[in-house]
Amino acid sequence: MNAQGDTKSYRNVLIFSFFLNIFLNPLFIWGYGIVPAYGIGGLAIATVIAQSIGTIYLAYKINSCKLRKYLSIKCFIPKFILLKELFSQAMPIMISMLFIGVGIFNILYFIGQFGDLATAGYGAALRVEQVFLLPVIGLNTAVLSIGGQNFGAKNYNRIRELYTKALFFGSSFMTVAGIILFFGAEFFVSQFTDNAEAIYHGAIYLKIAALIAPIYPVFFITTAVFQALKKPVYSLYLSVLRLTAFPFLSLWYVINIRGGDYADIFYTIMATNWFMGIAVIIFIGYFLNNVFKQKKSHFSY
Repeated sequence: MNAQGDTKSYRNVLIFSFFLNIFLNPLFIWGYGIVPAYGIGGLAIATVIAQSIGTIYLAYKINSCKLRKYLSIKCFIPKFILLKELFSQAMPIMISMLFIGVGIFNILYFIGQFGDLATAGYGAALRVEQVFLLPVIGLNTAVLSIGGQNFGAKNYNRIRELYTKALFFGSSFMTVAGIILFFGAEFFVSQFTDNAEAIYHGAIYLKIAALIAPIYPVFFITTAVFQALKKPVYSLYLSVLRLTAFPFLSLWYVINIRGGDYADIFYTIMATNWFMGIAVIIFIGYFLNNVFKQKKSHFSY
C-alpha cells in the first residue's frame, strides 16, 4: 500500500486501534455487565480484537486497490528467484533494526552505572523524544516509497530533489522540536514521574537531545534512499557505525578512561551523531553520482 502511495489506510488503522483500546482495555480488565473481568489478560484480549479488526480492514483495502486485478492464485506459488531477491533486500534492514536495540542496550549499559533513577529518567525522556521523531519516521516511509518509484522510472533527478527537500523539511522540523524539548525538558519528564532526581536526569538528556535533533533526519532519510535504490547494505553499515561501534568505543573512553559523568554520556552521543551525520551528507553525494552513473551506463549499453 505504501508503494502505491497509500499511507493513510494504515494510519487510520493505528488511530482507530488506539481509541478502540482505550475502550476495550478497561472493559476486559475490570469487566462490565455480561463481560467478565479478565485482569491483566484483558489487555491481550483487547489487543487481539483491535488487531483483528485492523487486519480485516486492510484486507478489504488491498482487495480494492489498483493492483488487485493482477492478483491471482498463481501469485501465491513460491518463486524462489523473487524470494531470493526479496531476502537480499530485507536481511540488511532486519539486521539494522536489530542494531537499534543493541544501540539502546549500549547506552543503558553506561547510564546504569549512575543508578536506577538515572535510568528511569532517561527512559521517560526517551519516550518524549520519540514522539517528536514520529514525523521524521513518516518522512522515511514517504522517501522510501517516492524514491523507489522514481528509481524504477529512471527519474534520477527527482530522487536528488526528494532527498534535498525531505532533509530540509525534516531538519527544520527537528530544529523547532529541539527548541521545544530544550525549554520544556523538566515539564515533559515530570509527566511520567514526580521523583525529583529522575526528572533531573531525564531533563539533562532531553536538553542535550535537543542539540542532536536537527541531525537525526539525515540518518532516517538517507537510510530510506539506500533502500529505495536497492542498496540496503549501506543502511546496515550506517547502523553498525552510528549505533554500536562508534558510540561504544567513544563512551568507553569517556566514561571508563576519562571518568566522565552522566551528562558526558549524551555529549559524547551528540558528538558522534553530528560527526556521522556530516560524514553521511558528504558521502551521499558521491554515492548518488556513482549509482546513477552506473545505471545510465548500463542502459546506454
